[in-house]
Amino acid sequence: MIGMPRPSTATPERCKAIEGALARGAPLGVAAASAGVSRRTVWRWLAEGYVTRRSLSAVPDPGGPDVASGDPEDEAIQRALLGTVMGAAREDWRAAAWLLRTRWPSRYGRRDGR
Repeated sequence: MIGMPRPSTATPERCKAIEGALARGAPLGVAAASAGVSRRTVWRWLAEGYVTRRSLSAVPDPGGPDVASGDPEDEAIQRALLGTVMGAAREDWRAAAWLLRTRWPSRYGRRDGR
């Protein structure tokens, strides 16, 4: 039918997966990969209200290169490491900061030259 919009692929399961990943501090690309959609799709769903950033609503996306590499094994490792980081942060924030700086230096590394 002409003029009929396509139905959205924003299923409740996908939106919940993205929101959960964002709430745990995952970069937007990793959150998108967890739901099997592109980073651009997540941005659109955020704008349209399908997805909300609950605990990180005041934190803008840091931009820069996407962490998601397209390699499912690498992305699974990243999600697992992120879970470890969040668990370590409950005990000692320095452990979490170290792991983030060393695993993703372009995104989380020091910017003051040290």
